[in-house]
Amino acid sequence: MKSICKLFFVSAVVSVYSTAWAFEEIGNPSRDITSMERPPDREVGYKWYFVDQEGVESFSELVVVDGDKQTWRDGNTGCTYTTSKDGFAPNYSWENCGDDGSSSGSQDVVLDKGSIWPLEVGNKFRFRVTNGRNSQGNSWRGTTKCKVSKAVRVRTSQGEYDTLKVSCSDKWRTRDRYVSPDVNTTVVYRRVRNGRGLEAEIEWLRSAN
Repeated sequence: MKSICKLFFVSAVVSVYSTAWAFEEIGNPSRDITSMERPPDREVGYKWYFVDQEGVESFSELVVVDGDKQTWRDGNTGCTYTTSKDGFAPNYSWENCGDDGSSSGSQDVVLDKGSIWPLEVGNKFRFRVTNGRNSQGNSWRGTTKCKVSKAVRVRTSQGEYDTLKVSCSDKWRTRDRYVSPDVNTTVVYRRVRNGRGLEAEIEWLRSAN
């Protein structure tokens, strides 16, 4: 069983989901969705339920909202991380994360090129990361480049969705998010390690306050 700390640094294992993994891109959207406005802000207590490619169902819980920042908590391990409301920026900080709960760190993140909303096919934006440091003694800086690459219909274990695919890459990984205007959230998240292949793939199940 993979720890979702490998995915978002946040989750709580709930149960084993019985439906077989079903994600695939299946073609063009059923309607024109070349643009999407920013979804409504989430409130404290919001939970995002998902299932990973091994069939394990989990959730992420929003525990703090502070201006444009929000903090999520792993209901099972206590791992927490803080990021921006936009959902695409690298994390600002994380604490008690990783497989053994020993990883903590922080970094300064600034959107330094482009704009995120509304999401539009072809739109590009970039985050600058500085002063990265963690409890293992590592330090770093760099950039994360994002692009709304296409509109595509996808199939998951929950059904079919028209989505916008947003890909964000740094020198280590590429993260793909398939964002659905119909449910105002990411319905599929994939993370690929450069040179090593797929690290994580999860499907949205439902949301709850």
